[in-house]
Amino acid sequence: MMLGRRESEMPQGSNNKFTERFKKVMQIAREEAARLQHDYIATEHLLLAFIRDGDGTAAG
Repeated sequence: MMLGRRESEMPQGSNNKFTERFKKVMQIAREEAARLQHDYIATEHLLLAFIRDGDGTAAG
């Protein structure tokens, strides 16, 4: 997934199927990728996002 796509750039209606938690984790993953100066989101960014989120199964 490339960083450039924001929720506002997604095709209309495509964002409705995602939960608020998923959107939050993806936002954190985007931030982690940017912090690491990567222009993509990959597994490592998602794992960092789950850890940083601290709210779900992966955190406990």
